[in-house]
Amino acid sequence: MKTQYTLGRSPENDIVVDEPVVGRKHLSVIFKSESELIIEDLDSNNYTYVNDLRIRKKSIAPDDKISLGPYVIDTRYLFSEIGKKVKESRTDFNDEFKQLKKVYEDYEKKVNDSRSRSQILPMTIRTLITLFVMGAAFFIISDPQIRYPVMTAAGLLGGIISIVLQRDSKLKDRIDILTAELEMVYKCPKCGKSLISRRWQHWAAKKECENCGARWVN
Repeated sequence: MKTQYTLGRSPENDIVVDEPVVGRKHLSVIFKSESELIIEDLDSNNYTYVNDLRIRKKSIAPDDKISLGPYVIDTRYLFSEIGKKVKESRTDFNDEFKQLKKVYEDYEKKVNDSRSRSQILPMTIRTLITLFVMGAAFFIISDPQIRYPVMTAAGLLGGIISIVLQRDSKLKDRIDILTAELEMVYKCPKCGKSLISRRWQHWAAKKECENCGARWVN
């Protein structure tokens, strides 16, 4: 992974700043983290300043003021551009894919919990109806030729009601919402390609993004 870049007026730099007061190769920039860069002046004619103090080499944060001679560069833009270039050069995204695994497992658990809850009411109603009708038939109807067909019909009726109640539109809506939430974050951390078309087990076995080649370890 590349972590050192140059900034200056020349098109040969990693980051080009087309300003006359900026040196052709003004700065070296080293990526340390998303909140820290190390910049080093490369013997520029107009020097480099951090918070109005001339520096040779210094660690900077996104809220520091960086001046290349009289030109003030947008520090957050610098952090953003360096971050993009670091991500483009990376191939190992093991830590990020571990997080995505947890996201997918949480999604599956929520879906399964929703399905389980949606089956409790239909099964309860089916059991109550079946027990009530069969009990009534047993104690009220004395003729076995009538009693047993009624008890059988009670079981069938309870089953039909259970099936009808399981066609829960609210369950479908809940799963649609969970899937939409997953789709917002279940993406390759390098190129942003959606991974929603496959379960986690597929990506764990494949070990890389089909689109950009970002790799991870199961």
